[in-house]
Amino acid sequence: MTTHPQNPTLQTRLRLVRPPMSALTPARHDEPAPARAHADEVARANRSASTLGVDELREAFSARVAESLEGGRSAILRPERRKRLVDLGTRMGIRAFDAHLLIALTQDAARRGEVAMAEEGGAHAAPARLGRGTDSRVVLAASVVLGLCGAMLAIAWFLQG
Repeated sequence: MTTHPQNPTLQTRLRLVRPPMSALTPARHDEPAPARAHADEVARANRSASTLGVDELREAFSARVAESLEGGRSAILRPERRKRLVDLGTRMGIRAFDAHLLIALTQDAARRGEVAMAEEGGAHAAPARLGRGTDSRVVLAASVVLGLCGAMLAIAWFLQG
């Protein structure tokens, strides 16, 4: 322990943030080149995966749900698979409640034919992008048209009245 330079009655404790390298922990340069390259590749993949946005995360989870659905348009999900999917979702950073909602939304989309289902006894098909309702450009255009119509009706009412 050392004394604080401004107040000799205070004592500060030093602590090691990173332990020194020992003979038991090999240094990074001691690793063979392929292992080091693989470790660097894994680190890069982890960094890029950690930057997934909320929408990409939800789509990835919905794709996993779509792969797990059975029964064609019935979109059946057995309880043990549902539990595994919810556990996967929580590991991905999705709350359990939201994972159940995404499962229900994916099942509903599959029943309406908006998601490509896995083929019976074959490889899983890639799920189609889930419908997000109407496109924002359509909503914007409709609101502009309605606003113009409302303005024209207001002008006509003032001129007549």
